[in-house]
Amino acid sequence: MRKLVRLEISHIPDAVVTSEECGHEKPHEIMFLTILDKLKTAPCDTVMVGDSIEKDIVGAINCGIYPVLFGKKSDKYTYATDYKILREILEGICQ
Repeated sequence: MRKLVRLEISHIPDAVVTSEECGHEKPHEIMFLTILDKLKTAPCDTVMVGDSIEKDIVGAINCGIYPVLFGKKSDKYTYATDYKILREILEGICQ
């Protein structure tokens, strides 16, 4: 949460989940299940964008959430190396 405040973007997310709130850090499934509950959305209708394969991408996959790796290339996962590509991927997914 401090990162969001420091970057002056804390007003953007519809919901935030912290490890302090859940008692676990990613990739523990409770982190992903808690945000799904807060957003009232199903895993199949959700996209996780993250920069860590271990914490973000694998965690999302384990919960049935579609993952997009950001900032790194991958032969195994959908990835975006910049925000323009990320936007194109998200627009394609959300059509």
